Amino acid sequence: MWITDEVDLPEQLIEARMSGDLVVFVGAGASIGPPSNLPNFIRLAELVANGLHREPYVRARDGEPDVYLERLERDKLPMRTHVVRVLGDPDSQPNDLHAGIVQLFKDAASIRI
Repeated sequence: MWITDEVDLPEQLIEARMSGDLVVFVGAGASIGPPSNLPNFIRLAELVANGLHREPYVRARDGEPDVYLERLERDKLPMRTHVVRVLGDPDSQPNDLHAGIVQLFKDAASIRI
């Protein structure tokens, strides 16, 4: 089913939506655009490192962001506090992509993200 000139939804997606079986996996990239303005995972690791007064996060040296953040937590650093501070930015608001994702579902009760 074509919903725009560029987007063709497979019939299986439409059937899953209608039956309430649709599950959408959404990455951090959905929250980068304004007015959300949240960081991607690499930038989050950089901001947490900065907030903890650690050497700047460098992917080549420190590995993937999740491994790096887990290491900070194992070192008993308040990593989660800094993640919550960054992701809990009160100026961050839902963007058009968030609204579009929610509209994929039949109703509010069937939202599975």
